Amino acid sequence: MKLINVVVSTVLLALLASRAVAGSELENWVASPGFKVIPDIVYHTADGHQNKLDVYLPTGAAGLLPTVIYFHGGGWVRTQKEQVIPMVLPYLQMGMAVVNVDYRLAGVALAPAAVEDARCALRWVYKHADDYSFDLNRILVSGNSAGGHLALMAGLLKREDGLDYGCRIFKRLSYQTFNVATAKHLEMKVSAIVNFYGITDVLAVLEGDGAKFYAEEWFGTLPNRTQLAKRLSPVNYVRGDAPPILTVHGEQDRAVPYQQAVKLHERLSRAGVPAQLYSVKSGAHGSFPPADNHAIWDEVRRFIERYIDD
Repeated sequence: MKLINVVVSTVLLALLASRAVAGSELENWVASPGFKVIPDIVYHTADGHQNKLDVYLPTGAAGLLPTVIYFHGGGWVRTQKEQVIPMVLPYLQMGMAVVNVDYRLAGVALAPAAVEDARCALRWVYKHADDYSFDLNRILVSGNSAGGHLALMAGLLKREDGLDYGCRIFKRLSYQTFNVATAKHLEMKVSAIVNFYGITDVLAVLEGDGAKFYAEEWFGTLPNRTQLAKRLSPVNYVRGDAPPILTVHGEQDRAVPYQQAVKLHERLSRAGVPAQLYSVKSGAHGSFPPADNHAIWDEVRRFIERYIDD
């Protein structure tokens, strides 16, 4: 475990040195033994594939920890959890536990596998809250690009939406074994969502003039693609009881068009859901000017203080 911590610390410091993350306060914190890492925990197995996650915990914290579940991007077709460490550093600096999640990519399983995995990761957090001091009343889900989409789906879906049934608890649960202890894993809720330039209307990136290669790859030759795309679109799960959502999106984004963020925000506003849309005028896909990056994380921090730390 000490070796893993040293390796991760080295990686984090290298990222800081490359200016992937800025701020002297964060640099000093990462240089200290301020966290521990439990890597590559298998949270779900499907299609012969082991889905894994890492848990990063601040050391010395007392009591239950506010917790962020983070999903990496990559269009549902590429990237791994280790590649988004810069995106979770600020959450760690805020004193949150971090659950950094991998999921089945298109090369392993087509849609809707990644969404099912996102829900299983949330269920794993619920099941293991006592083991890691996760505070189930202060759960944030977050992600970038396709990971933003998965964060939205993880936080907006309900059990009756039918995308939870691949998780192990349903395979071994019977009427005879059902009790109060297992019931809390059936109904899950999150306190808030931070969506970094995620896909909100999957159909709009799958069909028509706005079709994107990554969506085509995720759906492959599946039948009923139109119906499935609608079923996997966060905009179609906006309800009045949805958690507060902060969306960060660049207006010059060509990979995930800015209109995706606008459409979600409009639906949330009409439903009366607390929602913020932070627009970066010159921002491309995940590429923001340094001054905007600082402002974005200031806004994320305020959002967390309002909806997670209250």
